Amino acid sequence: MRFMRPSSGLPDIADDSIIAWDIRSDATELFRRWARETADEELSGQLMWGCRRGEINQNETTASSKQTSNNWKLAPAYNNRRYAEWGHNGVCNGQWVPYKTATLRDGSHGMMQAGISGKTKEGAWSITVAGKSEYDDRDEGDDLWYTGTKGNPLAHSKDTELLITAKTKNKEVRVIRAGRETGTESIYSPPFGFRYDGLYRVVDYKMVDPSISHYQFHLRRIPGQDPIRYQGVERRPTDQELMHMDRLKKQFGDSGLKGIEHIVQRRR
Repeated sequence: MRFMRPSSGLPDIADDSIIAWDIRSDATELFRRWARETADEELSGQLMWGCRRGEINQNETTASSKQTSNNWKLAPAYNNRRYAEWGHNGVCNGQWVPYKTATLRDGSHGMMQAGISGKTKEGAWSITVAGKSEYDDRDEGDDLWYTGTKGNPLAHSKDTELLITAKTKNKEVRVIRAGRETGTESIYSPPFGFRYDGLYRVVDYKMVDPSISHYQFHLRRIPGQDPIRYQGVERRPTDQELMHMDRLKKQFGDSGLKGIEHIVQRRR
């Protein structure tokens, strides 16, 4: 395929500094999808390539086989994507997917349900920022205040330990923002779905509820990355991605995106 050629295809666009940074990033994402065989000619097919709908199997216990409440799961051929890596792990800034299952497929996050993914004694690889918190969580774009999971009066949770370890070891943490359908009111969150917004570091943390060993973490975006793609012509998801997500939801019996036409028109 000509668009895969390094001298005249997507790689050439991705490396051309004259081209706008968001277009270069999108070219890199598309090239990697085709190289990994997770691309499709139809955008709606590409968004959830390698994912399928099915009945919950109670015997499946691995992170890659667990399902979300919307009953999407990974097809067996895509269960081997490594998410247990530091750094971007081949995911582009602003890369967006409609369902959390696809974050596991792409290697940006490692858990279908939990918001913190990592390994004991090594730290957190990634977090998903979603919903509201009963504490003073804030999202200022480059700075995040993020509450971990609840523990008990004697010990904090394993997920909380992952972020404490990330702070101790100065590890980079991938941040995925969930859409405003989860209840978040952040202007930096996408209207729907999940978007990868780059690498952050835990710069501080504090106890917010000693009765359940609940901690709040302050994460700061690492300088030198492309901007968060929440506004302007470079925003993700694009209008086309939102329309295809609406098509996906209707195709599989979901209600579709409420107010999708209004969102697209308002953006224009």
